[in-house]
Amino acid sequence: MPLTPFHLGIGLAFGMLLFRYINLPAILLASVIVDIEPIYCMFIGNCQLHGFSHTFIGGTLFAIAVIVIIFTLRTHLIKISEIFRVEQNYSLNSIVIASFAGIYGHLLLDSFMHGDMNPFWPILGNPLLGMISDSLILELCVFGFLAGGVIYIFRSLNFKFK
Repeated sequence: MPLTPFHLGIGLAFGMLLFRYINLPAILLASVIVDIEPIYCMFIGNCQLHGFSHTFIGGTLFAIAVIVIIFTLRTHLIKISEIFRVEQNYSLNSIVIASFAGIYGHLLLDSFMHGDMNPFWPILGNPLLGMISDSLILELCVFGFLAGGVIYIFRSLNFKFK
């Protein structure tokens, strides 16, 4: 993804569509956290942009980290959720599902775009590269953000979804 925030679109869409089942802060954090490594590489280090954090093994470790972070901070996040009118379940199950969905969704989208990824490491190569066009992925991310935003607005205005 050319810009990490694009991943929030997919996370927001799935978070709002599956609001009863997955934790919104967890999927949003998980949708962007693996880009810590590329950001580090661009500004600080001399390393592969889409390295270990962009493998399913590395992503799994990040998902576990997101689970620990969100579950540990859940009492504070519940208060923030109330401010934004997105009160929801902070059960461990909803956080786990959201964390893995966000991480693996990010890795899948990036696998279609970035030739420097080895998503199935230790197997080298990226068999998913180019299967979906970069422009379609960007359009899906923007559409996801808009759709998730509309659902959020309706939900915050107390419209009920059945």
